[in-house]
Order: sequence, then C-alpha cells, then structure tokens
Amino acid sequence: MKTKQCYKCHKKFPATLKFFNEQPKSEDGLGKFCSKCARAQLFALLKWYYGITREDWNKLYKKQHGCCAICHRPQTELSHRLGVDHDHKTGKIRGLLCSICNAHYGWFEKFKYDIIKYEPKPKPKHRHKI
Repeated sequence: MKTKQCYKCHKKFPATLKFFNEQPKSEDGLGKFCSKCARAQLFALLKWYYGITREDWNKLYKKQHGCCAICHRPQTELSHRLGVDHDHKTGKIRGLLCSICNAHYGWFEKFKYDIIKYEPKPKPKHRHKI
C-alpha cells in the first residue's frame, strides 16, 4: 500500500481518505496534512481569524443542530464544512452557514439598500371609455 507523509507532523500514513482529506487539485487527490493535523490547523485558523475556539464552534454547531443557520441543510449533506458567518464591520459572529448561503448572504448584505430602494412601479391600468 502506498504511504504519504503528513506535511505538519511528518508521520507516514496509508495514502487513503481514511488518513487524509480529499484535495482534488493535488497530484494524488489528497491533502498535504493528515486528518488530525488538518483539524488542528482549521481550529488554529478559526482562533486567529475569528477569535473563536473549537469549543465555541462546537457550541454553535450544537445550537444549530449541525445545520446551516439559513437553509437548515445538515452538515452531512454538504460537501464543505459549515463556515463561520460574521459581520465584516464589527467582527461579531452570527452563526454557521453553508457556502451557498454564505455567498448569497454576503451578496445581499452588499446590495441590500439598493434592493430595498428598488420598488417596481405598477403598470398603469388602461381604462377604456365606451
């Protein structure tokens, strides 16, 4: 069986999805970190970028029953992990969203005042006098 060395811990593991996350763009289709190091890396980034710990993320996840806060699709049906949604001005965490809802919410947030101002004018009613 072919093995692969983790980029972070330098341990060798079988080169399978049991030990490495899928990474379609890589040469072998596997990520460069073993699953354990990849999880640690993810939570280190969450702490650095959003200021939340693994426990904070887990609390949000449990509060939302493992689902996107907007569309309510469960994590098990998604191809990507639920992402942290936050207010870009205040940094306040709002919840966990799937990538589709996160992108749409970001778009709406950017254009919401234009959308609110837009109100289609009703078509004039033509009254024919007989």
